[in-house]
Amino acid sequence: MGLGVALHKRGLASVIWHKLEALRRLLREHGAAWTVVFIAHRFVISRFLWMFEARAKRVIEAWAAGLDQPVHIFTGGVDYAYPYRQRPQHMVMELAGRGVPIAYITPSSGYDRVYAAQKSSARLLLTPHRDAAVSAATAPVVHVLSTDARLDAAFVQLVRTRGGTIVYDYIDALDDAVSSGPLDAARHALHGALLADEDGTVVMATANALLDEVAAARSMGFDLITNGVDPAPFRAAARSDDIDPRLAAVVARGKPIIGYFGSFAAWFDYDLMNACARARPDYTFVMIGPDLDGTRDRLDLSLANMSLLGGMSYRDLPRHAVWFDVCLVPFVVNHITLATSPLKIFEYMSLGRPTVSTDLPECRKYKSVLTAAGLQPFCEAIDRALILSKDRDFIELAYAEGESNSWARKIDDMLRLVAERRHSKPTATPADG
Repeated sequence: MGLGVALHKRGLASVIWHKLEALRRLLREHGAAWTVVFIAHRFVISRFLWMFEARAKRVIEAWAAGLDQPVHIFTGGVDYAYPYRQRPQHMVMELAGRGVPIAYITPSSGYDRVYAAQKSSARLLLTPHRDAAVSAATAPVVHVLSTDARLDAAFVQLVRTRGGTIVYDYIDALDDAVSSGPLDAARHALHGALLADEDGTVVMATANALLDEVAAARSMGFDLITNGVDPAPFRAAARSDDIDPRLAAVVARGKPIIGYFGSFAAWFDYDLMNACARARPDYTFVMIGPDLDGTRDRLDLSLANMSLLGGMSYRDLPRHAVWFDVCLVPFVVNHITLATSPLKIFEYMSLGRPTVSTDLPECRKYKSVLTAAGLQPFCEAIDRALILSKDRDFIELAYAEGESNSWARKIDDMLRLVAERRHSKPTATPADG
């Protein structure tokens, strides 16, 4: 009993510490006034968003009435202004840049402060009211995520009654660890039904392991559409003094910088990272990213050559990551990561940097990524990558692989899937909503 109480107290202390760390980060990045409003919206106002649903529907109907093409509705999972940009945000930005009308369903958890519905631009509207958005649209294209625990058969039926097409974005293995909440039996059954539904659903798989499952369930209306990159901000990044002082101190040491940016969670191989830093004391390891689940404490910051910058907004990322000589994907290898398309590898490519990854199938595909299994091979791969980082031919290879995986190309593939489905099947007449 005493041990159980001690563990409970330790766990509670960890949760409190991470909450305080997040609060300090918000205060540092945005100031006190912004942070107070953020907290008020997230923990108080957001509980009453349901009161604005009818108004949201009216606003969306009026907006959609003036459009010349179907609305794409994205159930994105995170606020549109969430600073650690995710796949849906990238896709929305690419589509909006082409003039495609989009309703982005935001949780409105503080980064977005939307009650009913509001325009972000002429072709992009934000709303926390998913069902109202679908009900207000005619024949919408509705993007849903495989990681969305809230997705249910009733919502799918609502899309059907509006004559809509579902784009099922199969982005990760179906597992509670990478989903927005627990996935019950009904959600697993719906997953299977969507994979098999060739009439009203098209499927994007981000990894070959996921694609194999899709191919076993259907014969058309699917494709491999991995993660991608907007190459421009990374290609344009140049080394300058306009960086975080902690990174400036690392740069001043004059040692090779081996870097990682991305989220920290249970899939990060902390043991490998710590051991590698010990094995290569003449390299400096720089880690950038938010702590998603409290596991980042396992990073050994007592090591003189290990530096942590914490979370960083997407707009600030290129000018900091451009100081990396070698980039890392140090993920554990398990059933989740075997089916993962790491978004960061394409951003690393667009920096013109070599990447060293653990032995993941989706990383083995690319010539600019060196994969290795085990501590010694991983460290030796970093040694080789440092040499390649100065090879102009290799740098051009990395740039080319980034360009071939641009979000523009991914969106072309997605739009082709939707067009083929709409061409092959007559659009149903939407029921009155």
